[in-house]
Amino acid sequence: MKFTNNDDLIGKRFGRLILTDQIKKGKGYCNFLCRCDCGNEKWISKYNILKGSTTSCGCYLREATSRRNKGKGKHLRSGEKIYKTWTRIKDRCFNPNATAYNRYGGRGIGMCAEWEHDAGAFIEWASNNGYADSLTIERIDVNGDYSPDNCKWIPMCEQYRNMRKSVYIGEYTLMEFCRKYGLPKTSVRRYMKKGLSGKEILSKYGRTAAWEK
Repeated sequence: MKFTNNDDLIGKRFGRLILTDQIKKGKGYCNFLCRCDCGNEKWISKYNILKGSTTSCGCYLREATSRRNKGKGKHLRSGEKIYKTWTRIKDRCFNPNATAYNRYGGRGIGMCAEWEHDAGAFIEWASNNGYADSLTIERIDVNGDYSPDNCKWIPMCEQYRNMRKSVYIGEYTLMEFCRKYGLPKTSVRRYMKKGLSGKEILSKYGRTAAWEK
């Protein structure tokens, strides 16, 4: 079904959700207030609704987890790897005392409101988008936030290759620097070995004015 504008979505059902007549818009996002069959109301992004990655307020996943853990004597979500992934992301984005904060929250990288305030929403998205305990989360745009449209799951070995933990240019990793300015890693690494700074490397490509923008 194709929707031409937001008004076409009002009153429509998506899974357990019915969209109300309230929306919030901002730069690059549009959220709908949704009423879930369980009675809860929640703001959910239009992107997630149309993609089908969010079909409840989070109650479906809670029910599924409860059924899975029935008889085990306690709720195990806080001990699951996916929950720990969520807490680590929140720490690096919002906790100034976290080890990685300077490379994330310290330079403006955050987490979308839907995930920040609801681990269930994050876990539900993960379950619907290929999550497995053997995978790790990666942001598609290294300068963008943790959000459904900017994250994917990849093998840990690929994440290690991308991180280049020991190689930094200013506040950016080698990978982040090359992606941000559209430069080849091999050449940039060669200039780094010669002791050139980030600004000096950009000057080699006639892009000094782009530094820190």
